[in-house]
Amino acid sequence: MLKTISLFFVSAALFSVDLPPEEPGVAGVQIAKIESSSFNENILVQFYTKGVLKPEDPIFFDIRSFPVGVNTASEQFRGMKNNRFGTSVLLLINGKYRTYLNKAENNPFIEQRTYFTKKFRQFLPKEITNQLQPGQLVMTAVALTSYGETVKYNNAIKTRVINYKSTGEINLELDKKLRQPYLLYNEPYGQFQVSEPILLDFLVMNVPLSPNDYQVKVFIDTHLVATLTEWAPYQIRGLLPGKHTVKIALVNGKGIEIMGPFGSQEQTIEVMKK
Repeated sequence: MLKTISLFFVSAALFSVDLPPEEPGVAGVQIAKIESSSFNENILVQFYTKGVLKPEDPIFFDIRSFPVGVNTASEQFRGMKNNRFGTSVLLLINGKYRTYLNKAENNPFIEQRTYFTKKFRQFLPKEITNQLQPGQLVMTAVALTSYGETVKYNNAIKTRVINYKSTGEINLELDKKLRQPYLLYNEPYGQFQVSEPILLDFLVMNVPLSPNDYQVKVFIDTHLVATLTEWAPYQIRGLLPGKHTVKIALVNGKGIEIMGPFGSQEQTIEVMKK
């Protein structure tokens, strides 16, 4: 059983907490906006399951007007880490677990004759299914460039609530939370070379960003390094070698952090020496 969550704007939010006062940023770290990549306006990402999802079952994807498995030509991303598998689709589960639809691992298959949509199927890795509990899962699929940037078109992002291992009644509280503003963390993720700029990227759900209202605070190693007022990709420069924790937080016009349905959105990354 699937439930589709539609994106729409709201003016108020629940689940708010106080942020710590602003601190000096991490010395030498710079964050700069990059222009978003452009794609066919007919791009469409859809996915579904056949009944209750079990660990051994695939998830089916319909991808329209978006090439999977090619390199993204982009001057503004030059020097950043580029996925050797090319463009892909990121699948986030409960805002925590992630897996990728890569053409190298998934040959397109056809269930019905179609000339505009490629169909893929993806099995969840065991390291994810071993940690999932029976019940309702929130899955978000989004098209990615080969640099890991999310494609910021509404039809390139799809969120569904999926029954895992068992059926259940609709969770009204979860449904309510998914209709409130929240963030999903995308990049940076993994390891990076000290000399390369690092992509900062995320999804903003159900609300626009602006200088006077909702904004995104970026913390590195608990220090506030930037306040972002546009939903766009950014690059991070100047991180020293070692492990760093990157956190993003959505705040309202009063500067209060809005906790989404999945809690804090952060990742620990590693910057490698040459």
